[in-house]
Amino acid sequence: MKFGRRTIDALVDSGAAVSIISERTARNLNINITPLNFSERFRLRSANGTQISVVGTADVRLYFNGLIIPQTVQVSPNIQHSILLGLNFLQSNSVVLNYKLGILS
Repeated sequence: MKFGRRTIDALVDSGAAVSIISERTARNLNINITPLNFSERFRLRSANGTQISVVGTADVRLYFNGLIIPQTVQVSPNIQHSILLGLNFLQSNSVVLNYKLGILS
């Protein structure tokens, strides 16, 4: 997917409740991060049981073949992927996943 003119790899994860961007990716793309106060910070749990720290939120614009979709994502310093598109993104945009053809629409 694209962020402006830059292309990054995204993981679509229908098992994730929320969408997350890595803090490193957000900083590399000059995305404004709204930090959470220490008392507001929370952790998510991954499929393998490890905890994912959430340190802020970011409002991003996702570009898909000319379509621009605004999305608020959680910011985490410890995810492996650049961005993870979770169930909140899939539901709010009525995404259909065609696993046989490998198409997201």
